[in-house]
Amino acid sequence: MGVWTALSDLIVRARVLLASGQVEFEGSPEAVSTAIKGLDASAAPPAPRGSLKAGLESMMGAGFFENPKLLAEIKSELHRRAVRYSPSSLYPVLYKSFLKKNALGHQGRRGSFKYHAVGERK
Repeated sequence: MGVWTALSDLIVRARVLLASGQVEFEGSPEAVSTAIKGLDASAAPPAPRGSLKAGLESMMGAGFFENPKLLAEIKSELHRRAVRYSPSSLYPVLYKSFLKKNALGHQGRRGSFKYHAVGERK
């Protein structure tokens, strides 16, 4: 009975970083777990700098490139997903990691290319 009383009195603390700031929880393990599960996942902090390739891979996996997209549309989606990157690094990452390896293709003229999943041209 003494062990049960000690476990039931257990208090835990959790600190969660969100895009809007930090939230701290304190309480029983069950209460803290429930509170964390109830958080809005889209309120997560921005992806760390350097995750541009991972962000683009995630977009590919979600079918973003099924229809051809302008560079501006890609930038907009990266912004929506809170992927942080240097604007001058977007094309080099697209080229080295996706175009050169035939994971993505492009169509159109220089300055107005549309990028698409390989084999998809609509």
